[in-house]
Amino acid sequence: MKKRTLGNSGLEVSAIGLGCMGMSFGLGPAKDKQEMISLIRSAVERGVTFFDTAEVYGPFTNEELVGEALAPLREQVVIATKFGFNIDPDGTPHQQPPLNSRPDHVKEVADASLMRLKTDYIDLFYQHRVDPEVPIEDVAGAVKDLIDEGKVRHFGLSEAGGRSDSSRARRTASDSTSERILTMVARAGSGNTAGARGIRNRLRSI
Repeated sequence: MKKRTLGNSGLEVSAIGLGCMGMSFGLGPAKDKQEMISLIRSAVERGVTFFDTAEVYGPFTNEELVGEALAPLREQVVIATKFGFNIDPDGTPHQQPPLNSRPDHVKEVADASLMRLKTDYIDLFYQHRVDPEVPIEDVAGAVKDLIDEGKVRHFGLSEAGGRSDSSRARRTASDSTSERILTMVARAGSGNTAGARGIRNRLRSI
């Protein structure tokens, strides 16, 4: 498997990453948990090291799935997860406002994600959507605190509006990258086990 370096931070990942959202959220009914755990571990065996999830996928259930699947393989992989939506600890989402990147909330999300992912550090912590109510410098400052505490290793922006946000964030936090992940579940298509078989066939060709 070829490798890629994300951004300018030196974070090296496999050229093909596995976006895990559709395994439990967003693309029809959730797939069989044990089959998805097997699929994720098969991806690692075939050289995939980059796995993407988010608190909003479920919410929470996708992070739990990824955490359980990768716990025995933690030192071999890079786990990316995202923050930025206004979700209560019990999973209740809010629409007024739908986004929440206040620094205290970002830190709460990180702690909760660490528990669900069964790890003591997040390799790549993305802001899922830019929150217009919170200056990007404040967001980056919160993630920098998490980096300093050893809870996060790299900071990124997902679907940021333009270079200005990235540049301002980069001046505040030392690491920044943009999202470039092949979501293989979505590309496999169906919301049933045939989709999982399609992903396995793609992995065999790597």
